[in-house]
Amino acid sequence: MQPTDKPAFAAIIAKTWRFYDKTPIAETVADWFDLLEGFALDAVATAFRRHLADPKAGQYLPKPADILRHLPGALCRDGRPDADEAWGMLLRLVNDESAVHPAECSHGRTAQGLHGPVAQAASTGHQPF
Repeated sequence: MQPTDKPAFAAIIAKTWRFYDKTPIAETVADWFDLLEGFALDAVATAFRRHLADPKAGQYLPKPADILRHLPGALCRDGRPDADEAWGMLLRLVNDESAVHPAECSHGRTAQGLHGPVAQAASTGHQPF
């Protein structure tokens, strides 16, 4: 999000809090914005809607983990690729032994036995799934 997104973000927080008969204070909005500023406003809005629609978690005012769970890549911010990105990397690299890739990909390739249909599909440019 950009600084210009703060009013729209504050509206998302206010709307969410209203579902729980609460009113957020300015510090709450600022704390949430600081936490989520690395994500696009649309993605953040979608994450809040998903929380509200969740039959279990949506019964309660969200905590940061409740929202981060719905943001793509949020729980994998340690520099390593998330699962979807790793599979994409692996499929591109499956026939290129000289490529540099994370150890997790090498272990995954061996563990999944990617020497059969997946490797063949990747080498022909077809999606194996």
